[in-house]
Order: sequence, then C-alpha cells, then structure tokens
Amino acid sequence: MSLRTKRGSHQGRGLYGGRSAGFSSRSAGSFSGPRASSSSLGIGAPIRAVSINPNLLTPLNVGIDPNIQVIRTQEKDDIKGLNNRFASVIDKVRNLEQQNKLLETKWKLLTQQSNDKSKLEPMLKTHIVNLQRQLDMITNDKDRLCQENNVMHSHVDDYKNQYEEEINKRNGAENDFVLLKKDVDAGYLTRVDLEHKVDGLNDEIHFLGGFYDRETHELRDTLKDTTVVVQMDNARGLNMDQIVAEVKVQYEDIATRSRAEAEVAYKTKFDNMATQADEYSGELRHTKSEIAEHTRLINRLQNEIFVVKAQESSLEKQVSDREDQGEQATKEANLRIRDLEQALQRAKQDMARQLREYQELMNIKLALDIEISTYSKLLEGEEDRIGQQAVVSIQTLATKRQYTGVTENNETSKQDRSPAIVVKKPENVLFVLDTVDLYKHPLDRSVHTLCSDPSMPTTMSTLVSSLLHGTLLNGATFLVATRPTEGLKFLEGFKVELLGFSKPQREAYFGQFFPDPHVANIAWQNMERTLARIGISYQGLGLLDCVALNYIVECLGGMEQLNLYSEKNLTEEGTDILIPAMGLSQKIMLSQCSLRAGSVAHLARALREGITKELDLSYTYLGDENLKILCSGLRACKLQKLIIPSCRLTEACCGDLSSVLTSSTSQLCVLDLTFNELGDQGLTQLCHALQSPSCKLQELQLQHCQLTAGSMEALSSALCCGQSELRVLGLTQNTIGDIGAEHLAQALQYPHCNLQRLTLFDTELTGRCCPSLATVLRSDHCSLVDLDLSVNELGPEGALQLCKALRKPDCPLEKLCLTRCELTRVVFTEFGLLLRSGSSRLKSLSLALNPVGDEGMKDLWKAIADPCCLLEDLSIEMTALTDASSGDLCAALRASRSLKSLDLSNNSLSDASVAALVQVVQDSPFLQEVNLKYNDLSDDAFEIMDQCGKIRY
Repeated sequence: MSLRTKRGSHQGRGLYGGRSAGFSSRSAGSFSGPRASSSSLGIGAPIRAVSINPNLLTPLNVGIDPNIQVIRTQEKDDIKGLNNRFASVIDKVRNLEQQNKLLETKWKLLTQQSNDKSKLEPMLKTHIVNLQRQLDMITNDKDRLCQENNVMHSHVDDYKNQYEEEINKRNGAENDFVLLKKDVDAGYLTRVDLEHKVDGLNDEIHFLGGFYDRETHELRDTLKDTTVVVQMDNARGLNMDQIVAEVKVQYEDIATRSRAEAEVAYKTKFDNMATQADEYSGELRHTKSEIAEHTRLINRLQNEIFVVKAQESSLEKQVSDREDQGEQATKEANLRIRDLEQALQRAKQDMARQLREYQELMNIKLALDIEISTYSKLLEGEEDRIGQQAVVSIQTLATKRQYTGVTENNETSKQDRSPAIVVKKPENVLFVLDTVDLYKHPLDRSVHTLCSDPSMPTTMSTLVSSLLHGTLLNGATFLVATRPTEGLKFLEGFKVELLGFSKPQREAYFGQFFPDPHVANIAWQNMERTLARIGISYQGLGLLDCVALNYIVECLGGMEQLNLYSEKNLTEEGTDILIPAMGLSQKIMLSQCSLRAGSVAHLARALREGITKELDLSYTYLGDENLKILCSGLRACKLQKLIIPSCRLTEACCGDLSSVLTSSTSQLCVLDLTFNELGDQGLTQLCHALQSPSCKLQELQLQHCQLTAGSMEALSSALCCGQSELRVLGLTQNTIGDIGAEHLAQALQYPHCNLQRLTLFDTELTGRCCPSLATVLRSDHCSLVDLDLSVNELGPEGALQLCKALRKPDCPLEKLCLTRCELTRVVFTEFGLLLRSGSSRLKSLSLALNPVGDEGMKDLWKAIADPCCLLEDLSIEMTALTDASSGDLCAALRASRSLKSLDLSNNSLSDASVAALVQVVQDSPFLQEVNLKYNDLSDDAFEIMDQCGKIRY
C-alpha cells in the first residue's frame, strides 16, 4: 500500500474509528502524522544500463508534507523536555524517600518513648483496688437492700390485697347500707303509724278521764245531802295492858329481825371490802413492780441512748474526716487525671499532626508515582499509539446500557449505530428509572451545569439530572418509580399513587419474605386476622403476629394508638420486631404487661427513634432497674406523657427521672407516678429537677406515694423558683397535714408560681390549714383554678373562711371540691349567698357526703335560680334530700341559665318526685345531665326516666 493510500484510509475512518456519533469523549491518546520510509520511495535500488528518460529528471510529487521536518524537530524537543522533567521527578522521589525514612525513624523513637511505663500506674492501681473494695461493700449493701426491698414489696402486695378486700367489704357495706336504709325507712314509717295510734289512744284516755271526773263530780253532788245512820256497840270492854304487851312483843320481834339482818348485811359488806382491799393490795404491789421495772428499763435505755449518741458523734466525726480525706484525694486524683489528660491530648495532637504530615507525604508520593507511571507509558507507547484507533469511554456507559438497552461493541457495526438512532429520534426512547428516592446525588438543576451535547464528557449525576430536566435527549419518555421526596417535585406529567398492597400482593409478599411456604402461609393468615384489630388489644401475640402487626403499621405509615394492654407474652424478640411499629405510633398502651430488661431496651430504642408522644406502663411492675434502662431513651425522644402508676418504683428511680426532666432534648410534659413508694427523698430529687430551666413538666401526679410534710418545703421552693412550668399537681392520699398545706400555701402566693390545679384529697387536713388557703385565694398572684380538699376534716369554721376568701371579685378559682368535709347548714347557706353575689367565678362545686337535709339545701336552690350564678356543675350526693325538696329543686332547675350537670345520687328521692323532675330536665335547654343513681325509685320510675336521655339512673 502506498503512503497516499494509507493516509486516505485513515482519514476515511475519522477520529472515532468510523462512528458517526455517540455518547463519547475525547480520545485519551494523541495523533501524529505517518512516517515516510525509504523503501516505499524506491531509493537505494541498483541502477541498470538503460536509456535515460528526461521525464524522470522532473521531481516526483510523492505527497510528503513539507512541514514534516518541523514536526519531527518539535517532537524531539518535546521528548528532551519530558526527559528533563522525568529526571527532576526522579530527584524529587529520592528526596521524598529520604524524608520518609527520616519520618519512620522519628515514629519509631516516639513509639518507644510512649511505651515507657509511667510511675503513676501503681498509685492508680492502688486507688482502683480501694475503689473496687468500696464497690464490693456497696454491692453487698445493695444486695441487702434488695432483699429488704423484696420483703417490703411482699408487704405491699399483702397491703394491696388487704386494700382490695377492704374495697370489696366497702362495696358490700354500701349494699348493706342501701338495704338497711330501706329497712330504716320502713321502720320509720311503722314508727309514724304507731305514733299516730298513740296520739289517738292518748286523746281517748284524756276524753275518758274527763268523762270519769265529770261523772264522779255529779255523783258527789247527788250524795251530798244524803243522811247515813250508823249503829255502834259501845258496851265492849278494852284490855289496854294486853294490847300494849302484844304491841311490845311485835316491836321487839321486829327489832330482833332488823338487828340480825343489819349484822348479816354489814358482815357481807365487810367481807367484800376485805376482798377488795386484798385485790387492791395485789394490784398495788404489781403496779409498784411494773414501775420499778419501767424505771430500770428507762435507766438502761438512757444509758444506751447516751452510748449511741457518743458512738454517733464519733462516727459522724469519722465520716467527716473520711469525707474530707476522700474529697482531698479526689481533688488530687482529678488534678493528676487532668494533667495526664492534657499530656495525652498533647501526645494525640502531635501524633495527629505527624500522621497528617505523613499522609500528605504519602499523597504526594502516590501522585508522583502516578505521574511517573503516566509519563513512562507515554514515552514507551508513543510510537504504538500513532495511527491506531482511539477507544472512547465515558463514565455514563453503564447507565446508557441499563436505560437504553444499547450494548457497545467496537467490533459490531450494527450496534455501533444505536447511539446515533437514540440521538436522532429521542422521542422513540423510553427510560425506566426505579427507586429514584434512593439516589444519593442531588438532581436539582441549580447544583449541576446541565449538558445538551451527548458527546460531551460529564459525571453520572449531571447526566441523570440533564435527562430528567429535558436538556439532554429532549422528547424522550420517562417512567419514574419513587416515594414522594422534596428533590423530585420538578417532575411533571401524569402521577399515580399506590397506597398499599392488595390481598394477593400481601400473600405474595409473605411468600417472598419467608423461605418456608408453610410458615409464610401462617404469617399471612395472622396478618389478615390482625387487619380487623387495629386500635384494640392484641393479647397473646406470637412472633408471627408481631411480624404481621409491624408490617401493617408500616404499610399504614403510622397509628394513633398501639394497644398492647395486658400482654403477658411480649418477649424480647417480639419487642425487637415491633420497634418500627412502636416508633410509628402516637400512643403506646402497655398497661399490665410483663416486660423484661431486653424488652425495655428495645422500647427505649423505639421511643428514641420514633414519634411516640404518650406511653402507658401502669401496673407493669417495672422496677427501678428497668426504668433506668427506659430513661436512656426518654432523654432524647418526642414523648410528652408518661404514665407509670403501680410500677414498684422507689426513691432510687427519682435520680434517673430527674436526669430525663433536666435533659435539653426531653419533651416530657405529663408524669404520673401514682401508687409508687417514692417517699420524701424521692420527691426532693424531683423538686431539684423542677428548678431546672430545661424541665418542661406541666403535670405531676403523686397519689399515694408515701409523702409527708417533710418534702413539702422542697416542693414549695421548686414551685416558686421562677423556672418551674408545673400547672397540675396531685397529692391525693398522702399524710401532708396542715404543716405541709401551709408550705404549699406560701408557694401559691409567689408571683412566679404557675400552679393552676391542686388536689389535696384525703391528706389529713383540718380547719387549721384553711386560713393559709384563704390567704392564697385572696392573694393578687393566685393562679389556682381547681382546688380539691375532699375527705378532710375542715369543719364549718374552715369552710366559712374559704367562702369569705372566694368573695374577692378577682379570685380565679372556678372548681372547688369539698366532699365529706363535715360541713353544716351554715356553710351551705354561705355558699348560696356567695353564688348569688355575682363576685364568684365558681363553675363547679362538690358538696357531697355532707348530710344537711332539705332545710340546708334551700339557700343553695335559691342561688341556682339566681341570674348572677355561674355554676355549671353541682354535686350533692348523699346530702339527705327527700321529696320535700322536690318543689324547690324543680323551680331552681327551671330558672337556672347556667347549670349543666347535677349529681343527686344516694339520696332519698322517691317516685313522687320523678315525674316533675323529668319534665323539668326535658324542658331545660341548658341542663345536659342529671344523676339519680341509688335513690328510692321503683321500676315504674325507671320507665318514666327512660323517656329522657339526660337522666342517669
């Protein structure tokens, strides 16, 4: 082949080896012109003796480029320059290798220096041994306390059983009371009948007596003038001596008998007195011996107390000395630790700096190695690359093959034409892009420089973004499958939302999830059964049930409430499976469940990673240790309400709860610790948390938590510190007493106290605390809206003081409960005047279990009928009401414009009052509910009350 032919052939293929177009970039090689060889020109062949043709003397046009020499010279100069640069690069590499060896030597020296043993290690080991000994002692104390705790828990269980028995007895007593009340009413009616009969008989007796007196008087008047003649025989002789002798004998006989009887009586009395004297002497001797014994016991106890006080003072002194020594040792250890940490930090910084320098040198060395290798390949392959075909490769080759179906092959001419077809007719191309939401790179056009040239080299993310935004292959069709994301809102066109699986799809899903078809069928059937149980309890969940339930919740995208009430089979594996479901639930119900430490850990993880806002763990017997595990998830979660009554918690858990409340990431607003033995120490720890600016707690329930007046001072300090956001506080059934109530009253008068609802139900209060509470209600800074003082012996004097305080026009109190507070008719009259005054804001009032009768309620009925009364809810259960008050009651309800709810249960209303009361309730547009339970009503009255839906019976 001649040089001209070879050149023409090379130009015919073009730069891309015969391709017309495609997704390509520049060739990685270089192109240079062909060389001319002497053999192709025929120079150097032997000359034969032939005739010379003059035409041969003319120069031949061999098509050699006149600039070929210039190009060759330039190539030689380039090669010389590359050689010089290569030599300089080799020198740099040698210098870097020398520096690398020097750094390795320094590194070995530093490593040897760091391996030298510190003199502080024995001291630290000794300290560690002492701490380990203390830890063992604390562990032993912990075991002992755990045993005592178990004993106390057993006592608590016994008390709980006794409490339940007492509740059952109380219910039985209430039923007996109802029966006795009916018997008493029947007896009362019988008594009234008998009294009426007695009155009738007395009237009859008086009439007959008068009639008899009148008849006697008339007979006397008739016999007044009648003369009676009596004949007497005076001739009889009298023997006076004999009569006197007989009388004397009789009197002597009487005197003798009287003397004998007196002697017998006095002798008997003397014997009795002697017996009593002996008994009193014995009792006196016994009392003297007891006094002597008690005196000896008192002396011995005084001596023991003196010895114990001496030991106590000695131990306190020793403890103080040990604390001082421990604090000094701790300070010294902290200083040493701080010095060691600083030295360690400096060593780490030096090491990091040296590592960075070493890494930089290694990067430079690697870059130079790559550059040397590149230049070596360029130098070695320069001759081979001249004239050869360039192979095109871009980063988007895999994507192009995946979405267009084009397979690139340099040896197949038919497939080489596919990119040209794609470019010329993009409207015939369909791109299918699945799970685009998992694509990690951004697709926003503001991030990339979009391309429109298919042959331009570019990155994968720019290529995909250009295709989706339409700058590349405009007109092509795209089918995009993705979850809704913010980064894909720019996509336009038809959209189809797939909201879930159909029943066959669910069956197919479980068939793919479980390798065993039998297990897959069981799981699918459990899931189908669970579909109808969303929002109710799932008692008896197995592992397959947990898988099905978790799948449903994930398909739904979340649940309002996940109810696992009384789930006794919730294992650690099941809880682990339900972590996503619990994390997607707004409220989790785990009341009366059996939870172990592993399950609690999974629950903490679900809370930490999920969106749960309310958690109910009541009656789970969680214990302090499990609560500590749970608190690890409560410190950084979205939980707002935690309900943990009757969970066997003690004061030991209050430290963990305090750390949760003081965490800046905690959202806890409501905490219910009812029926847990926290004690005063536990509440004191919680009070420290309430004073933290990070604490967001607004409601705290502490019913029956073994609290006394000793912790009320700390609670008062927390309420008035200015940092507490507490709005609701429940202290029901704690022995707070009047002193504790006075501490709370001091806090309630403080300007920064935000408490609005306070419950002091059955807290052993008396009338002596009412002046302090009245001062609170009269205070300008009082924010109380709801106050419950039920089941306390306040008495009429204390209640009257509260009434006077409520007369203050700007008193904010709207709800007051005084159930069973020993109130009298005077108090009810005062409340009636208060409600009619127009200055009170009371909307809810409970005066139940204060038996004042019909007369005591009259002033209250007048107040309800008054237009100034704002009362909406009134409870007068068991106040001894009868049918005599029915007229006043109906008139008050008919005139009231504010009352919505009325509780008349456990009174003596009978069928005679029902018809009028039902009519009034039906006609009232304001009254919404009337409670008539446990009154003296018959079945006929029940049928009448059925006509009115507002009455409960």
